[in-house]
Amino acid sequence: MKVWYMIGVMTGSLKITKTVNMPLPRDATFDFTVDCTHPETAVTPIAATDATQHIAMTAGATTGSVKVAHIAAGSTCTIAERPPAPIPGYAWGSMPEPHSGLAIANITETATEFTNILTPTDPDFIFANDFDAE
Repeated sequence: MKVWYMIGVMTGSLKITKTVNMPLPRDATFDFTVDCTHPETAVTPIAATDATQHIAMTAGATTGSVKVAHIAAGSTCTIAERPPAPIPGYAWGSMPEPHSGLAIANITETATEFTNILTPTDPDFIFANDFDAE
């Protein structure tokens, strides 16, 4: 019989929430770069925290989120959103600034939220392609 112990690994997590000001007219994926600086005393971080995280949202949704777990406690993270893909008949507002200085504590979830403004640009296109139309 083998018994495994996890000794001295202190981790926390990061929750990234995406909000759009109106229901999405089609499915969309939002990409975020996560860059964390780990304390010198940390064991090798369990999570791939220098990577891209994705939030997939379906048509009609206004919010979505992703959780990055197992980040070494004492880490400080910066999250930046990449520009979303264009949606025909709509325009995205200005991009939110990166969120930096997010401290990760042991057994704690640190949360951050990004909001985007989506504006109709062609009412004729929108009504002809309304996702609720049947």
